[in-house]
Amino acid sequence: PKTMSLYRVAEILYGDAEKWNLLFEANKHILEDPERVAVGTVLQVPDPTKATPVEGGGKKKKSSLTDGVF
Repeated sequence: PKTMSLYRVAEILYGDAEKWNLLFEANKHILEDPERVAVGTVLQVPDPTKATPVEGGGKKKKSSLTDGVF
């Protein structure tokens, strides 16, 4: 596929598709749609163990970002 969803990327990286919002928060400056990430896009990948809860049930990155190409 030429695009991939953050849901699928989170499933690959974290083993939990529900953590897609961590990826979106870290990359919303370059992503318009979490359902359509172009293959080859360099994403910052937050460490889920360093995430802190935010209002609304999501998570917000705290530190420890790594780049990954998808």
